[in-house]
Amino acid sequence: SWLRSTGLSSGSTLRPRVERQFSGKKQSVLTLSDFCVQFGMKLIEEIKKAEEKGEILKKRAESKGQALLEKAREKGEKDLSALEEMKEKTLEKELAKAQQIVKTEVAKIDAENEKILDSVNKSYKKNKDKTVKKIQEIILKWPSSR
Repeated sequence: SWLRSTGLSSGSTLRPRVERQFSGKKQSVLTLSDFCVQFGMKLIEEIKKAEEKGEILKKRAESKGQALLEKAREKGEKDLSALEEMKEKTLEKELAKAQQIVKTEVAKIDAENEKILDSVNKSYKKNKDKTVKKIQEIILKWPSSR
């Protein structure tokens, strides 16, 4: 492990840097306090790197989230406009059907009214002369007209 690579062991004493002999070679060995300082510095560096990476990931996630949100909003607006368009077309079709029904009914009523008017006109023409003669007879028979 890293502790072993520094030359420290659990039984090391706290001394300034010293040199020890390992397998016939001289190597520089850290004291426990030097090790702690270096280990702490490395941990601080790793924490800073992790924080920077975390910030980058956070910014990426925010931008991806915004992109997804915008995409969902656009899709929703597109679906809504398609629904509105379909609703408008359906309304226009139903309105056209209703107008056709109204036109048909109006034409039927007009035809019936025309028949009634023709009947009234025929009756008028037919009975006009009779009525005029009848009125003339009544007027001529009236005592004051003699």
